Amino acid sequence: VLKAALPYVGNIVSAALPVFTKRREQEASTEILAKQIGELQEAVTANAATAKVDGVELEATLRPAKNHVFDATVTFLDARYGNYTPPVAGGNANFAGVPLNRRPKSVVSLGYMFTQPVGDGGEITFNARTRISASYALTDIGNGVFYRQPNYTKSELSLTYTAPEKAYYVGVFGKNLENRLVLTSATANGTFAGTASFEDPRTFGVRAGVKF
Repeated sequence: VLKAALPYVGNIVSAALPVFTKRREQEASTEILAKQIGELQEAVTANAATAKVDGVELEATLRPAKNHVFDATVTFLDARYGNYTPPVAGGNANFAGVPLNRRPKSVVSLGYMFTQPVGDGGEITFNARTRISASYALTDIGNGVFYRQPNYTKSELSLTYTAPEKAYYVGVFGKNLENRLVLTSATANGTFAGTASFEDPRTFGVRAGVKF
């Protein structure tokens, strides 16, 4: 199944990807695409391998005062291959116990939102969020090459004005303020060659919308 499906990933990616990834409203499209490609590949390999996943997720929301909201999410995960012996370099490698791709053992997400009503029904919203991720594995199964993304922290800020009755909004934002290099996929094409994909670098921008 794996050999038959992989050559057609490029053709089915646009139709199949939305099934696997739930997109956050403000998540960058390039980050979503990288995640979806990885999840599609993992869905294909699911027919040929078993996985063992143990984990827990804790969430909390705090409203210490009017218009102020703090939230926190902590995830602990132990995700690894179970019975999996893919063909690598002419032989069968034993991947039992090898960590699954892009599955850090711990992730902490912290957020703060302040909303200030203005005028006759408008509001200004300030958002701050940071994500602290442990290191994780990236494995090129076909070539038997193992990569590792070090632990990292990524933060973002946004300030948005929304008009009365949500008639329109305009805002500014900054993402990956630390300008961290985060690897999302890697493939070895030879002894000294290969390809890699990364999440967006530090980005600043303006967004706007109108309700029709």
